[in-house]
Amino acid sequence: MNYSAKSNMFSVARDTVLQKYAAQVQPAATPCSFLFCVVCSQAPSEAAASALAASAQALGYAQAGCFFVICDGLDPKQLFELVEGIDPLTLVVADKDAANALGQAYRTAQGPRTLQLNRHQCVLGREAIVFSSFEAMLAKPDTKQKAWALLKKLPKLS
Repeated sequence: MNYSAKSNMFSVARDTVLQKYAAQVQPAATPCSFLFCVVCSQAPSEAAASALAASAQALGYAQAGCFFVICDGLDPKQLFELVEGIDPLTLVVADKDAANALGQAYRTAQGPRTLQLNRHQCVLGREAIVFSSFEAMLAKPDTKQKAWALLKKLPKLS
């Protein structure tokens, strides 16, 4: 891949990581801002993907800024490299298995980092929402409202 003198080190790093892990990123690498990263253990259902993309848009990230990292098949080092290479502004962790994988990827000297489920927290300086199962929360009106309330804790872009 050729880069112009106008390319910056962040876009070069992002493009390199996206090329290496293209199978784990949905939608496929398209020109978008990559600000709103959703980490899932498996590809999300159409309903969950649409709800998260709409949430990203409502928070000012634009629907095209929402992308999904499927962590199934990645070891902790690879997951860390992928998320840090893309360098999103926010993280949404869609399920318990993805939370465990991300916790391993962002381990500390004391061992794996424990991510609290159904909470707003910080992951290496990024605001994050970690769900036990976003898909399950969509199934009932009361838990759907709780999911939206958590998502609204992410920084709003204007």
